[in-house]
Amino acid sequence: MICRFKYGFETIEFDIPQKNILALIEVKENDVKKDNLVVLKEALSKPVASPVLPEAVKEKKVLLLVEDATRDVSFRDIFQVIVPQLVQAKFVYAIICTGTHDPDLPGNDQIKQSLSDEFKKNNFRKFEIKAHDCRKGNFVDCGMTSFGNRVLANPVIEDVGVFLALSDMKNHYFAGYSNAIKDFLPGICALETTERNHAMALKDEATFGYHPWHPDFNRRNNPLAKDMEEGFRLITKDRPSYALVTIEKEHKILWSAFGNLEEVTQQGILQVDEMMSQTVEPADFLIVSSGGYPNDETIYTAQRALELSKAAVKPGGKILFLAECRNGIGPQSAKENFFDLLARPLDEVFHLLEQEYIMYSHKAYKFARLIDRCSFIGIHTRLSKSEVERIHLTFVDDPVKLVKKELEANPNVTFNLVNDGNKIALHARSR
Repeated sequence: MICRFKYGFETIEFDIPQKNILALIEVKENDVKKDNLVVLKEALSKPVASPVLPEAVKEKKVLLLVEDATRDVSFRDIFQVIVPQLVQAKFVYAIICTGTHDPDLPGNDQIKQSLSDEFKKNNFRKFEIKAHDCRKGNFVDCGMTSFGNRVLANPVIEDVGVFLALSDMKNHYFAGYSNAIKDFLPGICALETTERNHAMALKDEATFGYHPWHPDFNRRNNPLAKDMEEGFRLITKDRPSYALVTIEKEHKILWSAFGNLEEVTQQGILQVDEMMSQTVEPADFLIVSSGGYPNDETIYTAQRALELSKAAVKPGGKILFLAECRNGIGPQSAKENFFDLLARPLDEVFHLLEQEYIMYSHKAYKFARLIDRCSFIGIHTRLSKSEVERIHLTFVDDPVKLVKKELEANPNVTFNLVNDGNKIALHARSR
C-alpha cells in the first residue's frame, strides 16, 4: 500500500503492506464538498445566539482578532467574506494575535496586506492593523485570575466596544483545543501573563481533549485552559464577544460557525472531537507527519504533533517523525528555553518540575518524557545531524530505507500512520 505523508511543501511515499498497518489517520472530511466562500457565508447567515454581524458592529469600535502566520488558515477567503460585514462599524482595530511568536514574521506582513486590501476594496478607510508584540509597549492591567495570573493585555482593548475573533479550531496538546479564547490569552497578552499561564502546561491535566467549555462535564478539568478562559473574561468584561470559527484541512474549510464566542466554541469542540480525534490500538512503529508547512516550519512548531499522536505507539516502541523545519529550531527564546534545555541529560530535564518555570520549558519536559518512553525516535528533517543528536533523537537521512529495513527485520511489525499530526488527537484503546 502506498502511503503519502506531508513534508514541507512536498510529500514522502512509503510502500507498506496492508497487513502491517493498524490505522491510517487523517482529518475526516465532510461528505459534502463546498467552496470555502459558500461555507463561510452560510455560517454568517445563521448566527448562533447573536445578531447578524453587520448589526452587531454597526456604529461601534471593533477589535478584530486575527491568528498569525504560523497558523495554516485560509486568510484570504475569510477576509473576503468578513470585511464587507464590518463596513458599518465606527472603526476597526485589527490585531494579529502573535502570543509569544515573532510579530515580524514575513507571513504576518502578508496577512496585514491582504486584510488592508480587502478593507480598501470595500471603500472602508477607518481601520488600523498591527501585529501584537508581547515584549514591547505598555499593557493594560485587567485583573487577576483565580490562579494568581495577572492579566496584562494590549491597550487597544480599552478603546473598543465589540470583540470579533477569527479562530481556526483543532486539538491543542496542552490548552485542550485551539480556539477563540487563545486569541486573547496568549494572543494579545504580555509575555509575563502568558508565561504564568503556560507554566501550568507541566501539569498532567493540561492536555488535549479537556476544556472548561467542553459539553462533557467529565472533560472540563484543564487548569491552563481555565486560566485562559478567566483571562478572556477579564479582558472583555461585559462587552459583546463574537467569533467566526472554522475547521480546515489543506485550506479547505470543512466546517464553520458564527455567533456568540462561547456558544460557537462549544459547537467547535464537538466538531473537533468528531473530525480530529480517534481511538487507536497502539502500534510497534508510529510514522507521524506534522502536516507539512507551516505546521513543520520549525522543530518548536512541529513538536506538538508528537504530543498529540504519542498514544498511537506502544511503550518501548519506535517513532519516525517527518518534520522539515526549514526555519530551523524556532525563535531565539525557544532555542534557549526549549532546545537547549532538552539537550541536557534527560534526568536533568525531568527535574524542571521542581524549578521555577521559564517560557517554553514545558515543551522540553514533555518531549523528554516521550523520548524516555520510546526505544527510538528518528526524525527526517532539514535540521543538521548534530542538532538532532543533541536533543536525543536519531537523524534519518532516508526515511523510506529505514521503514524498508524495519519490515525486513520484522515482517510482522505493526504501524500506525498519522498525517495532519498537528491537528489530530489520538487516544489509546483500553483493553
